[in-house]
Amino acid sequence: KKIDRMKHDQKITGQLNRLEKDLELENRINQAYAVALLEHDSIWWCKELSQLTLEIGNHTGEQQDHYLRIKAFLGIMIYSQLNHIIRNQPGDDHIVHLLATYRRLEPENPDVYYDYALYEWRNGKKEPATKYLSQAISKGFKDQEKLQADFPVDFLNPGQ
Repeated sequence: KKIDRMKHDQKITGQLNRLEKDLELENRINQAYAVALLEHDSIWWCKELSQLTLEIGNHTGEQQDHYLRIKAFLGIMIYSQLNHIIRNQPGDDHIVHLLATYRRLEPENPDVYYDYALYEWRNGKKEPATKYLSQAISKGFKDQEKLQADFPVDFLNPGQ
């Protein structure tokens, strides 16, 4: 009975319709961002993320949640793409732009600095790799299995 009443409640029906439309719009935006990820450089993404940050700050409630979900999607998408490209195509020119975009999007995320460390290490730059790995750990990176899989023991434990 209660569900039947809710189905016929115009207020609830209106809210559900708005939410459905909002989620459809988010899906279209996320799909466009997925296509744009490797088509644009970090300068374009910087402008895009600045606009997204403004939208998050200028809205509250459901609208703010809408923009926060888009931001979360971008973080997951960039994380996934970086993990794939750094390991499988370490010389790919997109990596630099993805790293810069990821850091702009999530500056406190330890995975950002871990990915920088891995990128530098794979490109033979031990000193920056050490610096970035230290930052990742200081920001809370704890995945020992991933560390041991990605870096040699002598890099992780110098002097041993």
